[in-house]
Amino acid sequence: MVSKINRRAMSHKYIDIETLDIPDKTNRYLVIDLVRILDSAPIWVVTNFLKNNQINIESRKKEKLMETVVFSLLNSIDISDINDYHNELIGKYDRMIIDYNKRDYNGILGTCFLHEHFEKAHFDIVNNYSKPKHKNIAFWTTCSSTKPYLISDTFNKIFAHLKDKVDNNLDNIHWLVVSNASAPIPEEYHRTFPFYAYECDLRSLNKKEIEIYKTTTIERLHKYLNKTEYDFHIAYMRPNSIQAVIMKTVMDELDISYIVLPTQATIKKIKSTKKLLWDFQGMKTKYSLDELVFTINNLN
Repeated sequence: MVSKINRRAMSHKYIDIETLDIPDKTNRYLVIDLVRILDSAPIWVVTNFLKNNQINIESRKKEKLMETVVFSLLNSIDISDINDYHNELIGKYDRMIIDYNKRDYNGILGTCFLHEHFEKAHFDIVNNYSKPKHKNIAFWTTCSSTKPYLISDTFNKIFAHLKDKVDNNLDNIHWLVVSNASAPIPEEYHRTFPFYAYECDLRSLNKKEIEIYKTTTIERLHKYLNKTEYDFHIAYMRPNSIQAVIMKTVMDELDISYIVLPTQATIKKIKSTKKLLWDFQGMKTKYSLDELVFTINNLN
């Protein structure tokens, strides 16, 4: 079932969809997600996965292990049951990865953006990653305390609203996160190590460390945007957040026009409705979400 294994893609934590011969479209992406999760996990997670499925391990090199994972997923497991298997693996192995992350970053939670794992991941994004060609709308957000980001209450509601209300541009949206672990983090990396699970609280940093965070993030965004073009940029962030300030600095320096949402008019409307509504629900209120949908539907 496998046409070939792209070794170079393996080594960069990506599996080229075109190298996997999976007839069913839904199952195709579930398999890709499974492989990406394991490819981004520590080696011991991958070996445990193979052992638990009674699959022989001929080599402990990560690349060889991942080849074995791909062949076993496509040849040893009933594809018709892949959805259940996907959910089982997510539930079982994400906890292992989360535990691994918390041990590894214990004591450096504030400055995790300088940790070697994040340094390597951001280097890969800036130097090796290319966005999907059809994704011409950059949708910039901050991160969430819940990881992966999409399962957080805020982002779950945002994307459910977009899926329900956006007319023709939904497939063109490219979600990029400006997180406490620096930026950019394209959506393809959200379920990969180390972004899959981490704790990084900027409130624990002193002024000097905050400046290092700003400088580091601005530099990484500069490099990414100098090589990556979008037709439109939307920054969906609280205007007083450190990430919003960073975005403004970068966009001004690169002379890139972008749309800032929610607008001040919408924020004022939310605050006038209920005093604490903006503080606790601002980005996922109907006012903010409807303004976002209207903006996306009218991009031209």
